[in-house]
Amino acid sequence: MLKSAAHLPGHADSLIAEVDRAEIVRLGVRLIPPDPVGLVQSVEYPRPRQIPDGASDFERARVLGDIYRAAVEWKYHIQSFAYSGHPRSWVALNGLLEVERMLRGRDIPPAAWVAFSFEAWASLHVSGGPPRPGWVYSASRVAKWDEFREAATERYLRARLASVPEHRQLCADWHRMWGDLLQARPSSRSGVADIVEQHFPGDAFERRLTQARGRRVQLQRVADLDPASAAFLPRW
Repeated sequence: MLKSAAHLPGHADSLIAEVDRAEIVRLGVRLIPPDPVGLVQSVEYPRPRQIPDGASDFERARVLGDIYRAAVEWKYHIQSFAYSGHPRSWVALNGLLEVERMLRGRDIPPAAWVAFSFEAWASLHVSGGPPRPGWVYSASRVAKWDEFREAATERYLRARLASVPEHRQLCADWHRMWGDLLQARPSSRSGVADIVEQHFPGDAFERRLTQARGRRVQLQRVADLDPASAAFLPRW
């Protein structure tokens, strides 16, 4: 026999929590910041693109070099000088072009491969610098793609939405604020204000919301203008 919701385990506690929440909301009118989850749009990242069919060898090599340097700057916040100058002067040019042909033959966009490689490197090296260019663009690693294609498809090869880190942190802090409010169960407006102030002093919530929105605009612009090299950004 099915039990009514009122007799389900934990239902009474959830009702009490809802009553507490409603009372806190009443006391905290214009004090408690709104739920930020829907206040910042996600960044829309297209599927990583392949290098156009008509590109020359030098152009293909340059794209791979640009993506590697962009990944280093994004992930490690340092500037890389790998693959600088004209590709004709690169010692590793022939090997790089071989890797590009292997990626193209497996329908792996270069940006997706770099994203996968950087994350794989980070999982093996908790601390330290970025992966070497020769490790990222390794023919032997590309040859093993079939071993992890299924797991990597959803994360690296498809279009996706991603929230910016500033928005995720703001949401987490907002939930922590509410956790403290429900635990303390303040009985006065000043009690609510004290807890809110601990988490978002002054205009901190508004400032952080503005920062998250600005960051979203910045990353969306990158994704729109340079999807070939920006496609890996939301994976981190």
